[in-house]
This record gives sequence, C-alpha cells and structure tokens, in this order.
Amino acid sequence: MQHLIKPYLVCYSVLSSHEYIHQAQDALVPLSQELLFAARTGNPVVAQLQALATVDRNELLRQLDTDRLKMTFWINVYNAAVQIALEGNSTLFENRAAFFRKNIITVAGHPLSLDDIEHGILRRSLLRLRAGRLLPNGFEKMFRVTRLDPRIHFALNYGARSCPPIEYYDDARIDEQLDLAMKSHLQETRQTPGAIFLPAFMNWYRGDFGGKKGMRRILQKLGLPEFEAIRFQRFDWSLFPHNYRE
Repeated sequence: MQHLIKPYLVCYSVLSSHEYIHQAQDALVPLSQELLFAARTGNPVVAQLQALATVDRNELLRQLDTDRLKMTFWINVYNAAVQIALEGNSTLFENRAAFFRKNIITVAGHPLSLDDIEHGILRRSLLRLRAGRLLPNGFEKMFRVTRLDPRIHFALNYGARSCPPIEYYDDARIDEQLDLAMKSHLQETRQTPGAIFLPAFMNWYRGDFGGKKGMRRILQKLGLPEFEAIRFQRFDWSLFPHNYRE
C-alpha cells in the first residue's frame, strides 16, 4: 500500500496537525488512499478526516479535474467512510435506508451521505428521489463526473456480504483496476445450462449497463460463454465489513 501514498502522508505522525493537513490537501488522491488504509488498519483517522473537511473547494476542483481523478478520489472516500462509520457503530446498518441517507463524511465543508457520493457524484445525479432530493445541489454539480462509468458498481462496498471487495484505487491505474474488479466479480457468478446469474446491483442499475444488451456485450468482452438467459442473484445484506482485496 505504501507505494501508492506520498511518503509524507505515511509519516504524518511526525508532523504537526497543521503541517499534516496542509500537506495532505496538496495531494487529495493520496489522502483518500491513506484514509482507506487507516480505516483498514484501525489507525486514527481524525487528521485525514479534518484534512478532507477543511480543504478549499477551489483546490478540490483544481485537483479533481478529470473523471479518472474524480472516480479514484470518491471511490476511496466512499469505501473508507463506510468502514469508519460501521466500525464506530455497526447498528447503523440495521436501518439501511437511513444509513445511506445519513451525512457520513464532510469534504470541503460540505456534509455528504453515501447516496450523495454514489448517486450524486459518481452516477451524475441519478436516482435523486431515492436519495431524498429531487434536484442536485451546487456541490454535486461542481464535482460529479462528466460521464457515468458502470464499472463503479464493482468498486463500491457498503458493508454487505454481496458487495465486491475493497481495493485501493490509484488514478494512474484506475482503468485497469476497474476492469479487473468487474472481471473477477463476474467470473465468480453462478452459471447453469443456458443461464448466468449476474450480481443483483446489475439489475438495480440496469440502465447504467445499457440493459441486458449492454450486459451481454460486457460478458462477450470478458470472454464468457453465450447464455440464453440473464438472471440475477439475490443480494445478501448481511453485515460484512473489512472485505479488502488481498
């Protein structure tokens, strides 16, 4: 993991709080990686959370100036936020609708829920009614991706057993990493003669994948055999934190 993170971020304990926050805000993607690493290892996350909360909005906009950088940063932040929240209070998962709508992390002075990050920023303001808002706000419009990439669904982990394992996304390799996440998840799907059972979230967000025709194109691209029927697995909502890819 350390090869993904700026050396001064790994060694932040030797810096003052002010120095750490200042330097971390100069490297927001590595900061998102370190937050996720701290969540995994059980190290303190206060400094990283404060750095995210107090970064200047214009600086956030300057550094996240491509979809590649936006996806890297927000996927890492999303996955870290879930792990931190559930580590602090696993009972939050008992009311999943409230869990996804709850403001769970602050970035550039703006409190965000998991729905805000997933549906607002990474899915370009889709399903806003489900997220409790009919119209996107200014923050969402400013930082959302310009093009929805359906592979994000193979990267986001919200603490359930059926979620894909968590990876540390790196902007230099994110395209390769998302391909690998999708391929490894789909290759593990259940198959019967004439039918394949795809992950439930591909049914929930079938429009993101271009419907079943788009799903068939994905399967062909991955070299999976042709199937007469596409069906969907039942989603296991059992709480399953700390599911990191080795």
